[in-house]
Amino acid sequence: MKRAEKRSSHLNLLKILFAAFPTIVFGVFTVVFTLQQNASAKAAREQDQRQADETNQRIIFKEYIDDMKELLLDKYFAQNMTRSLLHIRVQTLTALKSLDTNRKRDIIIFLYENHLIRHDKSPRIELRGADLTNVKFGESSIETCLLTNLYLPGIYAKGIIFDGCDLAGARFDDALMNNAQFYSCILYNATFVRTNLTNAKFYDNYIFMADFSSTLLTKTSIKGGILQGVNLTNADLYKSDINDALMYPLNFGGVEQNEFRNARFPNGSFSDMNTKNLLNETESKCGRNTTVAWIDAVDHNQLAIIHGGQMNVGNDCFFVLDHRDDQIALLPVRTQEYSLLIDLEQAKFNLSALIGLENTNTNTNDEVMMTVHFAQDKGGFDSARSARKSIRNQTSIQFHSFIHDIIPKTRHLYISFSCTVVSGTKNQQCLFDQVEISISKKDI
Repeated sequence: MKRAEKRSSHLNLLKILFAAFPTIVFGVFTVVFTLQQNASAKAAREQDQRQADETNQRIIFKEYIDDMKELLLDKYFAQNMTRSLLHIRVQTLTALKSLDTNRKRDIIIFLYENHLIRHDKSPRIELRGADLTNVKFGESSIETCLLTNLYLPGIYAKGIIFDGCDLAGARFDDALMNNAQFYSCILYNATFVRTNLTNAKFYDNYIFMADFSSTLLTKTSIKGGILQGVNLTNADLYKSDINDALMYPLNFGGVEQNEFRNARFPNGSFSDMNTKNLLNETESKCGRNTTVAWIDAVDHNQLAIIHGGQMNVGNDCFFVLDHRDDQIALLPVRTQEYSLLIDLEQAKFNLSALIGLENTNTNTNDEVMMTVHFAQDKGGFDSARSARKSIRNQTSIQFHSFIHDIIPKTRHLYISFSCTVVSGTKNQQCLFDQVEISISKKDI
């Protein structure tokens, strides 16, 4: 009895499945057909969009070239030079935002052939901020890639490629060119100052007397070719792939050695640091017959000097600060050459000077203040970003110095001396001379 009921149950289930089978098949077919239709529609839409984009780019490119030709051939072009160049710059930057890599290349070639982006020709335009991402320049069987003295500082060119190009004298300073590729190119006298070349590739290039100072070359690969007489001051080569034969070419037959001052090597160590005085002769020492480099920060006039013979200290002369006029001596010092060390928080300065008071009858609260202000840009600094040393109770003219860490992102140091006299001594003046400041690596 139970077996019969079980068979009946199975038969009923099979009947239900057979009855539902056409519906299931139809449903699956409908879903698959709908998906195929959607995919076909999407592909058609994408194809239409590509065609529309292509048409739009053709129109933009044609209008740009026509506009440039008309402007360059205008007889009044030279008379309205400033306005014309601004128009070319604006139109070029606008067009480059909308075009593919091939048309971007053609625009650059057009401007180059019309001498508008050559640093050895005038007039020229600035294309800072131009987007040349993944653009490829290269020679072919029917044309060469001659781009000597190409002028493209400050461009945004991630993944840009130069293959077999003559780039002698080219200027790429301050550009963003990470993942750039250079194959079999001539880079004689080319400059990449402060350029980001992270993960770049330089294969079989002629790199001679080029300038890569303050350039970011981390994880960059440099193989084959020639690397001689290259300025790599303050460059960051951390984790780069470059062998010793290229870095240190054998010194014979006029081979120029590479310069690695203040640079970081692939293994993370630093080269020898330039710890010389950063002030020139007239900035460092007072001279009777030389122009005074120090100015008063209050009225921007040159500081007065006093002959050393009057002080009986054997010094030719001194720079003078008159406390009655609240004078503050000020002098800027550029630190770009040490920016890598500074930004890695491994830099310190050492400031020294010969300091004293004209009248040695002083009060213990009479003060000469030595200050170094840290600034990111020239022309302004925050007094809170400063290091100071107070010198009091001066009974004779003496050398004083102090050492302090440099704040990251500092690009200028402003040295200042100020004078505070509370003793009531008449005609009291603060004196200083033989100022020296150097930057070195901190002891870690």
